[in-house]
Amino acid sequence: RWRESYHSGADITHKSSDSDGVASPHEHAVGIEKEALADYHFDKLPLRSLREFTAEHAPGAAGLGAFAGMNRANAPLKDWRIEGAGFVGSGSAGGARFEKRVAFESKTRLACAWKIQEIEKNACFGVMLCLSLLTPEAPGRTLVIESAGKTHEVIPGSALDPLAASAFVLRDTHIGFALRVEFTGSGALLSTAPVETLQRSENAFERVYQGTIFSLCWDAATLAKLGDAPSLSLEFLSEDAK
Repeated sequence: RWRESYHSGADITHKSSDSDGVASPHEHAVGIEKEALADYHFDKLPLRSLREFTAEHAPGAAGLGAFAGMNRANAPLKDWRIEGAGFVGSGSAGGARFEKRVAFESKTRLACAWKIQEIEKNACFGVMLCLSLLTPEAPGRTLVIESAGKTHEVIPGSALDPLAASAFVLRDTHIGFALRVEFTGSGALLSTAPVETLQRSENAFERVYQGTIFSLCWDAATLAKLGDAPSLSLEFLSEDAK
């Protein structure tokens, strides 16, 4: 979602000023009017997974897409060191300070844990994951959410407001794999928002899906039950390819 020249209402083309031939689609100036971008948000930081944030409450789908009310970590970890099959470091997001541990538990499983050392009273602590199955909706590609002992199957590009969950699985039966993300705390809240941008295509512009932001958020009560130590794991699993 980086800002390009055509997002400012103008575009530079390679059309010759003295050409008397028929202009190809590539030679037409294409600009996106400001009004068309009213519901779009450009990123000032790269969209990266495992980026922490704090907020007054778990973001809804619309708020997540705009990062509304989210105090995101915007600096590298400090005092980080290699430890075992991973690393440990300290970081901050908003008024929160934490220690972060990331390690491979096996060739296919990555574990992440945080020890919150300081956080605003009643604030939520969250983590974002940016993931993609290449398309927001297609046969054989699904997002499965595990909540209260039940599973809910939706499309990968879904926009979901916060719901209590314990895990989700991105499944691709065409390629034959799945990514399972499991997180601690029965009060953990999951919300999602598709990442879309407007980009030039021939002599027009089109909306393009780039992936989905997943927000995992723990409120103050859940953090207290977890001893201010939330965690999650990501594991690749084999699926029967069709």
